[in-house]
Amino acid sequence: MKTLEGIRILDLSQALSGPFCTMQLADHGAEVIKVEAPDGGDITRKWLPQIHGKSAYFTTHNRNKKSITLDLRVPEGKKVFLNLVETADVVVDNYRGGTMQKYGLTHDVLKEVNPKIITASISGYGNWGPTSKRPAFGITIEAESGFMDLTGFPDGAPVKSGNSVADILTGTFAAYAICMALYRREKTGEGQSIDVSMLDTMFHAMEASPLVTYLTGEPPHRTGNRTPAGTPMDAYEASDGYCVFLAPVWTQWEALCRLMGHEELIGNPEYADYTMLKKHEEEITDWINEWSRTLTREELGQQLGQNGIAFSYVLDVKESMNNPQIKARDMVVELDDSKMGKIQVQGIPAKMSVTPGAVETSAPELGQDNEAIYSKIGLTEEDMKNLREKGII
Repeated sequence: MKTLEGIRILDLSQALSGPFCTMQLADHGAEVIKVEAPDGGDITRKWLPQIHGKSAYFTTHNRNKKSITLDLRVPEGKKVFLNLVETADVVVDNYRGGTMQKYGLTHDVLKEVNPKIITASISGYGNWGPTSKRPAFGITIEAESGFMDLTGFPDGAPVKSGNSVADILTGTFAAYAICMALYRREKTGEGQSIDVSMLDTMFHAMEASPLVTYLTGEPPHRTGNRTPAGTPMDAYEASDGYCVFLAPVWTQWEALCRLMGHEELIGNPEYADYTMLKKHEEEITDWINEWSRTLTREELGQQLGQNGIAFSYVLDVKESMNNPQIKARDMVVELDDSKMGKIQVQGIPAKMSVTPGAVETSAPELGQDNEAIYSKIGLTEEDMKNLREKGII
């Protein structure tokens, strides 16, 4: 048995923040039914790269789910949706703020047909506030939250993160909020509405930067791979790639001095604490690179590891997928996909001893579960035929 078995979720979301949220819930046993527009469905179904006519992006974030088609903009579609809500525990959307109000499908409307319903609305800016109705994507949110201004090198332009961190974090916050709401409902029998904004999430993820800015009056600035908290910390050059390492404990700094052949720095008052080291950061970086370039990544890692210094090789995605630690923890899972054949996707990060999750099915084809789902709420074959002819499903 999985943790969320018996929970039914109607997923109106697309792209990433919403699907990432519901993917996590599906991985742990929830029945997630994607409710997609009949004229193409989730926008990421068309995103590149397409492998044998199916989007790799869509496939990654919609495993373990079912798919039905339904047009929520018309009265007949809305009526069918309300019938589905009667059987559901959670409704998730990631429309722009105000869209569910426009459809007439607010939490207040849905709880009239199901008083225990939990609704989770994910959006760029939330359901209220002066910019709540603005469209948003990960890069726009990273820019507005202050996150992007801290990413990149001091002498370069602001840089977005390599992947869509804003969507992923927001989806994760929404998933745990849904679990908290389900837990409370178990005790009280009462549903509730959840409003999770990407901007709120990314501002929340700014670590101590807001407090530092408040206390000093000055915002922090881009530091590349370094940290204002001290040095050394960076991506250093090996003869065959890069290795990240740092020495936040003083004994590690002294061990690094010995490895570099600069024992004279130990006990030198010019290098007596992290404040002094920071003043010599460029010089120290040059010394480290002069030493590290003489070694392969593996040789460098062996020396660092033997001296208790935290390190990691900078791996590309293919190397990471073949990382023995990733494989040992089942973080690469093989599935059969209806169009792509054998595929490999990420596993489940939360390892639960009694109720483990599982990645069991690949992403669904558009509307593949129409008959199975709709027949359970009383629609006959003739009903479904009429709805198909009208373009409602």
